[in-house]
Amino acid sequence: MIKTNLSRFSNRINPILYLLPAIIIIVVYFVIPTIFMMITSMTNWTAGKFDHVNFVGVDNYIKIFSDKEYWQAFANTFIWIGAAIFLHVPFCLLTAIILSQNPPFWRFFRAVFYFPNIIAPFTLAWMWLFLFRPDIGLINDILRTIGLDALAISWLGTPSTVLGALIFTWMFSVGYFTIIFMSQIGCIPNEIFEAAIVDGANEFTKAWYITIPMLRNAIIIVVLLTVTFTFKTFEIPFVMTAGGPGTSSMILPLMLYNRMVANRGALANTIGITMLILGAIIVYTIRRLFAREDYV
Repeated sequence: MIKTNLSRFSNRINPILYLLPAIIIIVVYFVIPTIFMMITSMTNWTAGKFDHVNFVGVDNYIKIFSDKEYWQAFANTFIWIGAAIFLHVPFCLLTAIILSQNPPFWRFFRAVFYFPNIIAPFTLAWMWLFLFRPDIGLINDILRTIGLDALAISWLGTPSTVLGALIFTWMFSVGYFTIIFMSQIGCIPNEIFEAAIVDGANEFTKAWYITIPMLRNAIIIVVLLTVTFTFKTFEIPFVMTAGGPGTSSMILPLMLYNRMVANRGALANTIGITMLILGAIIVYTIRRLFAREDYV
């Protein structure tokens, strides 16, 4: 009887012990910081100082929501997210489908596409900064060479083009998500494609009616990861424009950083809380849009 009870207790406690390291990490690095952010966002706390901290209620949220810079950063962040979902993810999917056909030198191109993902973002940002230079930058030199002198402008110094230029530099980091799609494509049984070939399907038909539908779960995961990575984007706008000219390329993570280094920790954490809420809403919306009835 005692052995039976010990066995039952062991069966119940073992899963908890296996999960305990992960639970500790989540609590220490997510739960506690989130609680700290929520509390300090309703105070006049300045970064690094806890003396003379007073409760101010929702004053910080009122300040943020009445700040034009916040709404500019908010709009730019959502434009970036939209470009990530509707341009970056399809580009990664197309790249994966093409490379999965094993074209000539496909291993070489797979390495080339993944290469930007192993370079430090700060390094990539500096590289693109020089490529976009209006005087000696390679991009404008190419435009002048092919006779498009009118397009050889200061891409990072013009408010109407700076955000698009930043998003353009980020679009080439397709390797990580391409590998995810390729691994899932490799799991599709060849018999399905063989049957489609017998029925007269061409490469486009197979990709549209077989590959993409069977990658549905992978697409959901990639979209969610893309949104998550977008909310953490910092290095590229920080190095290349610092949010300028003016606030034309300001995004929420960069605005949060600027408030924190200006010793306005409460306002920075207020922005962080709004980002957390917005991120949760976007992730929930995406899951509901993609969810099948049997998964809801």
